[in-house]
Amino acid sequence: MKSHKKNLLQVFAFLVCGAIIFLIFYYGKSGHFFGLEKISENAKFDSLCSELFVSELSSDSLSLHFTLRDPSLYGISGSEVTLPVYNKETNRTTAVSLENARKRLKKIKRDSLYDEFSYSYDVLEYYLTSNLESCQFSYLDEPFSAFSGVQTEFPLLLSEYTFDTKKDVENYLKILECSGPYLKGLMEYEKEKSDAGLFMSDKEAIKVISWCDDFTKSTENHILVTTFEKKLDTLLAEGEISSSEKNYYISQNDRLLTTVLFPAYDSLGDCLIVLMGTGKEQAGLCHDENGKKYYEYLVKSKVGTDKSIPEIKAILTDKLQSDFLLLHSTVASLPSGAYGNFQDPLETLTPVEILEDIKMRMTSQFPFKPDESYSYTVKDVDSSLEAYTSPAYYFTPPLDAISQNVIYINRSSTHQGIDLYTTLAHEGFPGHLYQSVAFHTYCEKEKLPSLRNLLYFGGYIEGYATYTEMLSYEYAAQCGSSLSEDPSLQTIYQAVALDRSIQLCLYSLLDIMIHYEGMSAEDIAPYLHNLGITDSETIDAIYFYIGAEPANYLKYYMGYLEILECKKLAKAKWGNSYSDARFHQLLLELGPSPFPLIKEAILDTVWNGFYLLLLKNSARVVKVFSNTSFSGSSNWLTICSIISS
Repeated sequence: MKSHKKNLLQVFAFLVCGAIIFLIFYYGKSGHFFGLEKISENAKFDSLCSELFVSELSSDSLSLHFTLRDPSLYGISGSEVTLPVYNKETNRTTAVSLENARKRLKKIKRDSLYDEFSYSYDVLEYYLTSNLESCQFSYLDEPFSAFSGVQTEFPLLLSEYTFDTKKDVENYLKILECSGPYLKGLMEYEKEKSDAGLFMSDKEAIKVISWCDDFTKSTENHILVTTFEKKLDTLLAEGEISSSEKNYYISQNDRLLTTVLFPAYDSLGDCLIVLMGTGKEQAGLCHDENGKKYYEYLVKSKVGTDKSIPEIKAILTDKLQSDFLLLHSTVASLPSGAYGNFQDPLETLTPVEILEDIKMRMTSQFPFKPDESYSYTVKDVDSSLEAYTSPAYYFTPPLDAISQNVIYINRSSTHQGIDLYTTLAHEGFPGHLYQSVAFHTYCEKEKLPSLRNLLYFGGYIEGYATYTEMLSYEYAAQCGSSLSEDPSLQTIYQAVALDRSIQLCLYSLLDIMIHYEGMSAEDIAPYLHNLGITDSETIDAIYFYIGAEPANYLKYYMGYLEILECKKLAKAKWGNSYSDARFHQLLLELGPSPFPLIKEAILDTVWNGFYLLLLKNSARVVKVFSNTSFSGSSNWLTICSIISS
């Protein structure tokens, strides 16, 4: 009887284990081999993503050029050259398109998607919902931001427009033809903002007007003349165009600049002059109707966080206090006069030497060894744009030419030494360049939708780059120690890192104080005094910048703190299997995403690891069930010991 009962239990155990393994296969990574529904749902999702990808790029030839070298490979003809022109119906039609896309997404069974697609589903759902939410805040967006608006970004993109073929030159000239209607549409938007009582402050308008005047002052050595001719010289040398064609294109460029683009900028300046006085004096968003809600939306969408503004403020306040105390003790530990006598050994390094040094030092902490896909060129920002661009920036290459990476350095605001070293870590390795190429490579490998490369999550992108920047202070200390025997070097670099963190943290707090709490320049002055910033002009400049760029500092610094939080979670949940390389690999492969989804993925990885080990040891697990009587926890302990071994 006992033997018969044991045989029945063994048969039952085999059936149960077989069912478990089948379900693991069916619902896990390999489920698509068995489920026809999975194939159908994945096809629907892939189709939706492809349609959204094509739709997003087809109406904007400038974005299309910077996203794809050969649009035909992605089903885009690119034959019609266009720029998106604003009209009063734009907001309504955008909302309808977003809602339709979200409805189509909801009809797809998320649980039937492959693991790689299910995460992209969640990211897309978050992105569509967030962008749809923005449509309720009419006229609170500012396309002509005094520091990063269309007026500066548009010429910068034109100057970087690559010429690989004659067709590129012809498309570029057509884009210049479209620039008039494009800017005119945005002027109409500014007039509507004015009618709604939401026009920019006079101080902001004056800065934009001044830029327009400088931009159209003279064609001699103008950036859109010199860069155009340099690119033609390259095509001529390569035999793509003839000398007569080059001369013709130069004449057409001059004609379009003087008859279309420059007059459009003059009109923009005139438009803003007329509208001056119809806005408010510069103050936080909370002073506008629905401004406080809009700021909450901006923080949620730009940072990609689910934390409330009061929660964020509390986190920043604690971080500021802890860093300030640590900086005080760090500086106190330095010998007298250490700062004054310090000679930064990193000042001897060129940008390329710095980037190569970082690539060597990051190896143990990051998973992907840079190959030819990570090749790069370092360029200086054109002198005509130095006053209007960041200290440095990475120019993301097209998806089908991912190795054409360019890092720009603004020499007027980036100094040699530790400043340049950490800036290049932020923009290059292991920052923007490394992240961008690593994620694109993963997308290609896993055949993820190309749309993922268009979904922008600033908190992830800039937070990750800030995170790598802070890591690079340790790399800098290692490098500096190999070049100098100064015993104070490591402590000084640590102090510089803390000072950088404190500055970003304080500016993020000021962002909340200005835009959410309505503080004035006089109100924020005491906080800046604590950093030693007492000059009234400097305080006004800081207030002006933060006032014109709401949630910008939070994108960098709160994004950085969210990544540290993700790292802490991974360490806690992964236990002995945690390593920096494993965490960074997950972060890079997930790609630009909101942080709540990243945290869910970290927790899912705990189960996925168990699932993979269970699958790997399935035969041994079955043997446990078949050769022993099922006695509850003892068998599960045995199974766990098999997996852990």
